[in-house]
Amino acid sequence: MSIYLGAGSTAHKMSKLYVGVGGQARQVKKMYVGVDCQARLVYQSGKPLENKPVGEKVFFDVNNIRTEWIIVHQGLPGDMYDASCFGTWLLCNSTRFTGSYKSSGTGYANSDSRIYLEDTFFGMIQADIKPLIKQVRVPYMGTDSFPMEEDRKEGADGMVTKVFLPSITELNGTLDSAYEEGAALSYFRTEATARRKWSRPYWTRTPTGGGWTPSNAAYVAADGTLKRNKTNSSYSYRPILVLPQEVLVDESGNVIG
Repeated sequence: MSIYLGAGSTAHKMSKLYVGVGGQARQVKKMYVGVDCQARLVYQSGKPLENKPVGEKVFFDVNNIRTEWIIVHQGLPGDMYDASCFGTWLLCNSTRFTGSYKSSGTGYANSDSRIYLEDTFFGMIQADIKPLIKQVRVPYMGTDSFPMEEDRKEGADGMVTKVFLPSITELNGTLDSAYEEGAALSYFRTEATARRKWSRPYWTRTPTGGGWTPSNAAYVAADGTLKRNKTNSSYSYRPILVLPQEVLVDESGNVIG
């Protein structure tokens, strides 16, 4: 929706609208007017995320640097996810974040990688974006050591988080002695290996090993194949987060809320 301004007997479409707040110009995201005692939307800056196709890139700052995110899913990936997971799934496309998985025998739920993402990484996200990020419940292996299939936690029992590593299942991959966690995200349902390729190896949240040993986890090699290694190894982090689909993106791809 747009607002037009009359100039010289011609209606000119306004691409951006600003208001003064505290001596500063602030861009207006949405404007409503009252019609028959109801609020009607008359202006909206940008487009909702739900209108963006899977595979498109959007941007917001992490540690004060404009950071690229790939839309990897729209909606709910599968019935093993809690309703909180419904939204636009974004996968970080920056190589700046690196560390170990280092579960110390407790799997992803208590791993160093999870602690880093939910504390340090989340704290670096652009201030006006953080409140928009959904708290979700994602599937994970929920026992401390040597889990069985029945130890997988899904739906309302999933892990509560706002920023998390993808599972190998979400990346549409498999690996011997690794467990399924969730469902393949739309972006990886075709050409999965090619779309997993990246300039650096990166961790998944999936623990793995011969008969499952808590000192190993799955990672994605630079060629897109899935492998395992000791959890004290250092690889990149490519976190995922979920935004509500009504969040707006401007014409340059910047998430504006």
